[in-house]
Amino acid sequence: MTEKSTQTAMARLVTAYENTLAAHLPPGATVCIALSGGMDSSVLLHVALQRRQQWRVTACHVNHGISRRAPQWEEFCRHLCAEAEVPLTVKCATPPSANGGSEEWARAMRLQAFAQLSADAVIAAHHANDQAETVLFRLLRGSGVHGIAAMDTRATPAGVDILRPWLNIERCLIAAYAMEQRLHWVEDEDNSNLSRRRNFLRWRGLPMLTQGFEDCNAMLAAAGRRMREGSELLLQLAEQDEQAARQTDGGLQAAYFCSLGEARIRNWLYRSLVLRRQRFSERLISEAARQIMNHQQAKHTCFYFKEFSLRCWRGALYWQQELPPLPADFSCPITVAAGTTELPALGGRLVLAPTLRGGLAPDKIGAVLQLRLRQGGERLTPPGRHTRSVANLLQEAAIFPWRRQQLPFLFAGASGVSAGKLAAVAGVALAAEFCNTPEHPGLSCHFEWD
Repeated sequence: MTEKSTQTAMARLVTAYENTLAAHLPPGATVCIALSGGMDSSVLLHVALQRRQQWRVTACHVNHGISRRAPQWEEFCRHLCAEAEVPLTVKCATPPSANGGSEEWARAMRLQAFAQLSADAVIAAHHANDQAETVLFRLLRGSGVHGIAAMDTRATPAGVDILRPWLNIERCLIAAYAMEQRLHWVEDEDNSNLSRRRNFLRWRGLPMLTQGFEDCNAMLAAAGRRMREGSELLLQLAEQDEQAARQTDGGLQAAYFCSLGEARIRNWLYRSLVLRRQRFSERLISEAARQIMNHQQAKHTCFYFKEFSLRCWRGALYWQQELPPLPADFSCPITVAAGTTELPALGGRLVLAPTLRGGLAPDKIGAVLQLRLRQGGERLTPPGRHTRSVANLLQEAAIFPWRRQQLPFLFAGASGVSAGKLAAVAGVALAAEFCNTPEHPGLSCHFEWD
């Protein structure tokens, strides 16, 4: 590369950095360089320092602990930032196994570290070769439109604002800048391990394709951008489908989705799971879509993901956050006074509110109620009605079956898990013997779900 072309490369790197930040951040904002210690991120830090009067520069290094040289990389980053007088945050992670962590795990650790930063945005050194490599790699893995979609200049995974100013810059320009400025960096020895498929693409596959297709990197990146546009349109369609299917109780009409077909159902499932940050497979999405199409053949269908479940009940679909199971003898005291008691273990909050007509009478139930969970066989006499089984009352109130074990049962005259009389099932029924007459005020009792 000639001196003139080297100067042009340097100008392109600085200009791309400056234009991207100016488009998304106000002057004086704080940026954090994602600093691995490799060539790309070391050059990015050097460029950022040239514009530190416009945007305050910090850095973050994530020590994944996978490589035996990880301590050396951390020390290099510390030394580099100390010389440049750049505040550095170092986050350490423990690999999930003796064999180290996967790329997916490492990415999750980086996002977790970035989410704890106080910077206005994280700046990453991904470039055009990374873009082409990612698109081709995902294509060869059989990914769909969403998976093949290229990286965007700005993204907010897990709420972290990440800017990538060099997605249209070739790796060779970054290397030319590094050599011209005589920069130092560390090399990851694993990057040359051709047994890793991504490394094979980087050092063998893409160079070979470039021999026959000179603009291979640019064309793959362009294809990725078009896939990203298609992905965004599909996500918009999924949102429209969800709004059209929504019921007043928050459920979604399964019949409406069935009228759209399995492809639209799969598209909606994908968006729903991404929004909830759940892991999933194409096989699971396809099976869920198939069973939704056949929902009338099953009384109650459920699909479990990492932290959520999707339930089909009475012709509607409901997302439910899964909570750790509680012991059968779960119990906690509730003060008898107007107010809200947060109950995260049950997935919501208990609300006792003043009501002008009827309601629980504090002088009849005492200062404290004992909250327990449903055991089965409970009975209760609502005001003006005969004694009923709580099971029938739950059905009449249309309480979702999967919520019945989380619903607060409130006992008067009880201590811990010992005896007492059932005074209320929150949001379902009150016991007549603990209520005021309709002419006198009392306390209503209901449960708000998260």
